[in-house]
Amino acid sequence: MDCSIIPAEVIAGVNANMAGNSLPSILVVLFSSMRILLMHTSI
Repeated sequence: MDCSIIPAEVIAGVNANMAGNSLPSILVVLFSSMRILLMHTSI
C-alpha cells in the first residue's frame, strides 16, 4: 500500500473543488475513498 497516493488524491480533490467543479470532485472523492477502503480491507 502506497500512502503517498492518498494525500495527492485529497489535494487533487480540493483543487477541483476550488475550481468550481463540484460534481467531478465529489466523484473523485467517492472513487478515491472507495479505493482506500478496498486497500485497507485487502490487507
